[in-house]
Amino acid sequence: MHVASGWLQQGRATVGEAAARLGYESEPAFSRAFKRVVGIPPGAVRRSGRDAGDARVAAAVEPRRRRSIAAVPAAPASATAGRTGAA
Repeated sequence: MHVASGWLQQGRATVGEAAARLGYESEPAFSRAFKRVVGIPPGAVRRSGRDAGDARVAAAVEPRRRRSIAAVPAAPASATAGRTGAA
């Protein structure tokens, strides 16, 4: 989807063309999936290419950073102490 957002922002593809390039059979299905992943409709991203100063669109299409498993804090030892596994 982030590749498609680049196409749309740069004016290299219409929403329908982006949908077809990514293998979607319909533009509405692509638009729903795009909005679910990116957070804004593909038409807004395409329009933002003309208004390059739209901060909301720029923030939405920036690739989201994923947290690594190592960044998730472990449960404190006291939370699991004394458990035997039998209910």
